[in-house]
Amino acid sequence: MQGITFNDQGIKGIESGAKCMFREPLNELEMRHYNSWLKEDCFSKYQVGEVVYVKEEFYETEKAYWYERDIVKYDIDTLHYSKKAASEMQEHQARFFLKIKSIKVERLQDISEEDCIKEGMYKKECIDWGNRGGEYPPMPTQDYAFTVNGKDGFLNAIDCFKDDIWNKIYGKGAEYLDEDGEVQARDGTLDWDSNPHVFVYELERVDN
Repeated sequence: MQGITFNDQGIKGIESGAKCMFREPLNELEMRHYNSWLKEDCFSKYQVGEVVYVKEEFYETEKAYWYERDIVKYDIDTLHYSKKAASEMQEHQARFFLKIKSIKVERLQDISEEDCIKEGMYKKECIDWGNRGGEYPPMPTQDYAFTVNGKDGFLNAIDCFKDDIWNKIYGKGAEYLDEDGEVQARDGTLDWDSNPHVFVYELERVDN
């Protein structure tokens, strides 16, 4: 079974049920296949109907596995544990499993508001969002804003997806692990403004 890694924000969306879709940029080889007009699931990493497990950071003890949510319930510092990176997680250690329901390829900026919601954002009552450090103008007098973390608010779903989901992962300077497990910074070629081709995977949470 293949594993798939999400950041903390994505994990929370999977756990709450808010996130049922994700996007991933095509690499050079996948773009060549796409330009050959092959069906998407002929060359995508995942296949329709495939079940994958979610990789995340976890804590391992002699008798159990612990996750970030457990820290607020238990004093994990009193346990003998070792912290493991998401890349080290195996199938039997996972708590979330996802079934690939559909696959398509599109340009990143073609995302719809409906798909933004599936990516894990939601509407929150607009009480006092402020001006976000001067980066954005104050919110107008509407009764809701789009958010993915419950803190930052956006006028529309597209801006929320762009700034609080996509560019936090693929924007210039965003950190990621390369094939050797080394931390690297992205060069901006996959950011929102670059409008790359992406796989769009629709997900369904299932039991293992």
